[in-house]
Amino acid sequence: MSILGRYGNPSAHQGRYRISIVTETFWPDVNGVSRTLQQLIQMLQQGDVEVQIICPRSRHMRSRDWDSADTFSSLRPVDILRVRGLPLPGYRDVTIGLPCRRQITECWQARRPDIVYLATEGPLCLSALQAAKSLGLRPASGFHTSFDQYAEHYRLDWLSALVMTYLRWFHNRTAITLTPTREQRARLISAGFRNVEVLSRGVDCKRFSPNLRCYALRSAWGVPVDGLVVLYVGRLASEKNLPLVIRAFKAIRQQQPNARLVFVGDGPLRKTIRTQLPDAVLSGLQHGEALARHYASADIFLFPSQTDTFGNVVTEAMASGLPVVAFNTAAAAEHLCHNFSGMCATLADETGYIRNAVELARDAAQRLRLGSAARVCAEGLGWEAIASRFLEYLKQPSNRGAVAAPFVLNNHGKPLDA
Repeated sequence: MSILGRYGNPSAHQGRYRISIVTETFWPDVNGVSRTLQQLIQMLQQGDVEVQIICPRSRHMRSRDWDSADTFSSLRPVDILRVRGLPLPGYRDVTIGLPCRRQITECWQARRPDIVYLATEGPLCLSALQAAKSLGLRPASGFHTSFDQYAEHYRLDWLSALVMTYLRWFHNRTAITLTPTREQRARLISAGFRNVEVLSRGVDCKRFSPNLRCYALRSAWGVPVDGLVVLYVGRLASEKNLPLVIRAFKAIRQQQPNARLVFVGDGPLRKTIRTQLPDAVLSGLQHGEALARHYASADIFLFPSQTDTFGNVVTEAMASGLPVVAFNTAAAAEHLCHNFSGMCATLADETGYIRNAVELARDAAQRLRLGSAARVCAEGLGWEAIASRFLEYLKQPSNRGAVAAPFVLNNHGKPLDA
């Protein structure tokens, strides 16, 4: 049965559902939210669902690409409305959308969506929330990023509670909030979020595969034939806990002097890493098959984050046959079994994390065993079932009336109707 088949056909669009997805980040941005949305859209298109994207103009795009004709290897062109945005301070590669309630309202009046999904919580999606209210739509939302926890990594602890207050207010004005793990769902419910459900994430095991291992690439990294490659993929930023990667690698190198650390990604800590590890390989952003070759050509994958809501890179590494060293949280808690398909340390136990990394570095047979098990596990994480569940969650709330009060704080720093 197709993704659409079990839900019936809306008469307004000649048998096709129209979903409008509003997000602060989308192709060609490289991050978990953007990549997750791209995968979902490709699966929805297979189910004959009509998709519209409303997102900011990316600084990575040429001006001629700002219109609705741009695509991202989708099955067919996607209706994309690019709106104004500004670079996020401190993150020049991240663009946030500016308020544009009127533009979104006019767009939806011209072609009313059956379903609205707000993937982020910035000014753009706040405008969409207001526009949806004015049109009698109550959208669904996604909790993809723990911005309240990020504040603590930038010495803004005082801001964390206020950020969580806003996030709770925002999501509680939507019909349902989707988050990728059971752990995150429990955290949000305990913080006062309502109608929270789990929508996990998949991985493309045709794109990411151990068969893409490239010895020419390893040679370019300066790795001997029997050398060990330790890989990190992600933003080079404070919230990713990169000092732990550096500490773990230095411990590995005491056991394996020929080991090489490879970073894939970019961010504000690039210069710091270059200073502390002059011989580390900084590959920058990688895409498509080049990214898949980087995964497959490594031997150990380090995922040090304790703030990610999921971490798509974990399942991509698993699909590539890599043993993953992580904390027992996010994607690792959902899909890794300690000492069977990966190595998981208790949250905040950085000593245990380093010990796990060193253990894998010393034992090639264990790396092979864990990597093979990880690949088998990843093969069961297809995107089609997740896209089907996504549509299942979104369909029922789409016709409910909207109730969205203004975001006003009382004397205790809480919304008046939280």
